[in-house]
This record gives sequence, C-alpha cells and structure tokens, in this order.
Amino acid sequence: MARLRRKWRVLKWAGLVVSLLIVVTWAASIRWTVAHTASGGEFRSFSLQLGGLAWLSGGGNVPMPMWGWKTYRCPLSVSHWPWIPSFHYRSPMLSIWLPLWIPFLIIAVPTGCLWWVAHPRRIPLGHCQKCGYNLTGNVSGVCPECGERA
Repeated sequence: MARLRRKWRVLKWAGLVVSLLIVVTWAASIRWTVAHTASGGEFRSFSLQLGGLAWLSGGGNVPMPMWGWKTYRCPLSVSHWPWIPSFHYRSPMLSIWLPLWIPFLIIAVPTGCLWWVAHPRRIPLGHCQKCGYNLTGNVSGVCPECGERA
C-alpha cells in the first residue's frame, strides 16, 4: 500500500509539473515561434507556434539558410482546433498543427483526479478514523456516528 501511495504521489507531482510546462509553453508560443527545419532529401519542419505544435513534411526545394533552429516573433493570434491541410507551396506536403490545450487536458484531467482521489485525508487525534466525528468526551469507546470502535 505504501508503494502505491508513493507512485500516486510521484504521478501527482509529475503531472502537475508537466501541466505547468505546457501552460508556459503555450503562453510563449502565442508570441514567439521556435522552429527546427531539416532536409535529408525531404523537407521536414517542427515548430511551436500560435499556441500549438506544427509539423510540416514533404517534397520541395528549401533554401540553405532555412535549415536549423530559428526563433522569431510572430503576430499575436491563437488557433484553437487542429488542422491537417495537405498541399502547400505548389508541391504535396503534409502539414499537421495540434493546439497545446489537447495534450494539456490529456495530462491535467488524470492529474486532477489523482489529486482528488489519492490525497490522504488527515484525521486529527480524538476523531473517529472512519468518519472523522469528534470523539472528545466520548467514554463508550464507540463512535456514535458510524459505530466504529475507537
């Protein structure tokens, strides 16, 4: 039981940290774009922009200065829904954009459930360990609320 509580505690805090990192990344990606572009016979680009993750892949000629890591400011705007257009720049390319609120919900909802369910309820001394009823002055040794032996 102690190992399970320890795992839940680690999962709670890890989920909280990852959720906070996603929120900070989302906030930064609204104003800034961070992109990596590579070419190995086929153009590939991965970027954080407009509050989401973007992937662009396909055939096409990309000039040499575009390769590598780039950071630049972008106009303030946010897209809310994923999209998958299939043709760009007059050549077939696959473009996928995923808003960061989707992975945030996938991580934050189970983390919130862990915080709600796995949070140990601290019952103070002098209270029933089953229901939490205050047993101060009770000399019978039985909780009048639930019948548990004190």
